[in-house]
Amino acid sequence: MLDAGDLISLGALIAAAVAVAYARATVTEAKRANDIALHSEKLKTYKGILSIQSLLRAHGPNFPEHDFWSKYEYVELTEFYFSKALSDRVHEYFKLGREVRTSRDLWEDAHARGDAERKEAVVQAWALFNKCVELGDVLVEDMKKELRLHSV
Repeated sequence: MLDAGDLISLGALIAAAVAVAYARATVTEAKRANDIALHSEKLKTYKGILSIQSLLRAHGPNFPEHDFWSKYEYVELTEFYFSKALSDRVHEYFKLGREVRTSRDLWEDAHARGDAERKEAVVQAWALFNKCVELGDVLVEDMKKELRLHSV
């Protein structure tokens, strides 16, 4: 037969077991919420890089420089949300985009001067542009691979 002390001890044991189960469930839910928030930020960053690619495709080498630079925040965020290798490639992609814009500006300068080198500058700008778009396509696909959720 159990006396009062044994019943109190048994009740305390049951309460402790329930508390442990509740604590584990709370930790699991907190981790899940954190994973969802992290994924949301990664997705936002991916969409920002995708908007750079869309800007380039829409305007060719004549893309608005201000619009291009306004998306640099997403390039920087890749350092926090994606692998170092992928982030480095995104930075190279943005750098190549800047080179495209510079090359385009050089062709405009050559045109304004009536320079015979304009044709070469145009060819160079388009070659850089095509390389940049190809790199962007690969980056977007690689970012998707890191974004895919395997289990929710």
